[in-house]
Amino acid sequence: MRRLASASLLALLACCASRRPSEPPPREPPPRVLAVGLDTVSLRANAYVDLHAWLATTPGPQGLDAAAEAYRNALAEDDRDELFARTLSSLSACATDRCAKTALASTAFSKPFGDTLATYVARDWTDRAATARAAIEIARAALGPESDALLHRAARDLAIDLPAEPIAVDVVVDAPSPKRDALVPVALAVHGACFAKSDGVERVQDARIIDCVLYRALRAQRTRSRLGIALERELGLEKGARAWDVVVIHAVAAIVTSWEPKHQSPLRRSANAVEPKLLAWLAEHWPEEPAELAWHIARIER
Repeated sequence: MRRLASASLLALLACCASRRPSEPPPREPPPRVLAVGLDTVSLRANAYVDLHAWLATTPGPQGLDAAAEAYRNALAEDDRDELFARTLSSLSACATDRCAKTALASTAFSKPFGDTLATYVARDWTDRAATARAAIEIARAALGPESDALLHRAARDLAIDLPAEPIAVDVVVDAPSPKRDALVPVALAVHGACFAKSDGVERVQDARIIDCVLYRALRAQRTRSRLGIALERELGLEKGARAWDVVVIHAVAAIVTSWEPKHQSPLRRSANAVEPKLLAWLAEHWPEEPAELAWHIARIER
């Protein structure tokens, strides 16, 4: 009888165990930085950059309303997106929570970012990293061997001494639209014009992605460019940096259009809304010797 009772108990336990739903496998968030290296560009998904960009969007992340409101207040007077861009650039160099919090320590973003980081990583980063990685794979497919030649051609026209290591370009899922006096969106966003599909023309879609990636790779090389240095000398740091951005937008758009004539740069179209005079002049005079070009641009911008 004891053996029969024991056997019945074991059978009952086995039956209950079979009906109990199995525990889901552990799902740890991925590393804070995921990178795909190409020849001259490294495409990255960075949790800190993604959170910073997401909190600045309208509407912001669901459930993080207080942090999004604090971001909106901090950026209310940032009409050229300069504050947003500087802090995003600082976060781009980070791979640890400590680095990210230190990068924002003296800014108005410090508390809202720090208060939401743990929730974001636990709740959102896994899915958002997957979305960013999918876009990175699309960009990697678009950036074929010809894109490397286009980048070097643009670097030559912009008088850039390219670094030996690949240039990092961060991809985020969401980013705010440019403010009224900003040239283009600060971040390369999956949900943005750069990754928008083109009806039936794959090469045109590739051209748009190449345009967006090359611009962000090359604009960061201002201090390695004789033209960028000349613009700063003629106009000062702030105006020189903005003129440099306009020149890079035009240079990349012109070179990618020479590769795909149907290409229409979303970045040049955006910048033309706030800098039409300089872009019109560049369309007639580009390219030119760096010192001469900087002198002419300075006359226009003044």
